[in-house]
Amino acid sequence: MKIDTKQFREHYEELLGLIPKNLSKKLCVFFPQVGKNYYNMEEKILFIGKSVNSWITNKLNMDILFDSKNEERIVNRDDEIYWVERNDNKHYNSNNSAFWRLIRNITKKYILKNDWYNNISWTNLFKISPWAGGNPSGYLQKLQSKICINILNKEIEYLNPKIIVFLTSYWETFYLKSIGLDLNKNKTVKWDKYETYYQIFNNRIYILSHHPQGKKEELHVNAILKAINNCKNK
Repeated sequence: MKIDTKQFREHYEELLGLIPKNLSKKLCVFFPQVGKNYYNMEEKILFIGKSVNSWITNKLNMDILFDSKNEERIVNRDDEIYWVERNDNKHYNSNNSAFWRLIRNITKKYILKNDWYNNISWTNLFKISPWAGGNPSGYLQKLQSKICINILNKEIEYLNPKIIVFLTSYWETFYLKSIGLDLNKNKTVKWDKYETYYQIFNNRIYILSHHPQGKKEELHVNAILKAINNCKNK
């Protein structure tokens, strides 16, 4: 099942309209990725990161990005998330990514399926980010934050996850406040020198945790799984 991109196009047109011309060739645009079995999952999981780099193309042309037949499209790619497991990109080794190792291990332990990549969805807080590397600057975050809130709301409505896992090291706060989630109601799982927060909000489980780079991965995996199970057993 492919995403009905018509529901998102207007948001992305508004988003691209915000970009100054002097930055237009230095950026890339992200669209959510969905495993092929995701919509059949009883408990759907959406993982959320901060942003991406060198994503598909640095062209900011809607007719290219949303063209279902264009190889440089960002929507409904043929190998969504499977590319992580296939790992045949000579410029990117997903096994070296703490982000993807964490997601892989969480998913395998939670849903007990080896084809973990077919059963999850993934997006990012910020849809526009530097092509060459690094997270969006404060300027670029401020420029797009309002429309990114609208896009993420649409993604959650459309993908309808039961579990939402933010691996964003509190970058998600601006979004959570915008939807009325009360951070004071968070429960906590402590691990190593870190904390993972969680609560049930609008009938969904929200997990708020760290970007995994440089963290003890097994402890982090177990903390997130514990947070999910605590919510389910409530």
